[in-house]
Amino acid sequence: SYLNPNGILNVEGMTHETALIADGNLALVDKAPLSYRLKTQSNITEKTHNWDTTIQELSINAVAGDNWVINLGKTQLSWDTSTSFQPLGFFQDSENLYDLTYIQSRSSGVPLVAVSYLQSNWSSTLVYSHDAWSKDTGFNSGIEQWAYLFQWLGGDQIDASLIVQK
Repeated sequence: SYLNPNGILNVEGMTHETALIADGNLALVDKAPLSYRLKTQSNITEKTHNWDTTIQELSINAVAGDNWVINLGKTQLSWDTSTSFQPLGFFQDSENLYDLTYIQSRSSGVPLVAVSYLQSNWSSTLVYSHDAWSKDTGFNSGIEQWAYLFQWLGGDQIDASLIVQK
């Protein structure tokens, strides 16, 4: 083609990538909504047609009592306030440093159970994750993790957190 003379870029003549992302909550049981994030992706070139579907997140969030919340399933827990640098991204399957606006939704959750206790100015969360079905790729895949978060909100100007992760 005009932009790729003699195939110097090693790119096939025509390439298309399409992704469909469904995200939402289903209220199957009162006080226990099912959260989901499904990504299906198609890569089409002149020679190949690949279709891949990934369940990025599928979990149940249940309210137990007045102050308890339980999360069970494959999900992401975000303890960071940033999108491009996530040093606390323990519970996602990849370092998502290229998607600054998160419009491509590359990151998936990991299987976990999280129990949170909520108060008006503080909260406490204990998480256990074991991704036994995946290979150990060096970043949250195929590993067992424990984490604890204590967060304190001291008015309009202070938000302090203590995080322990193994």
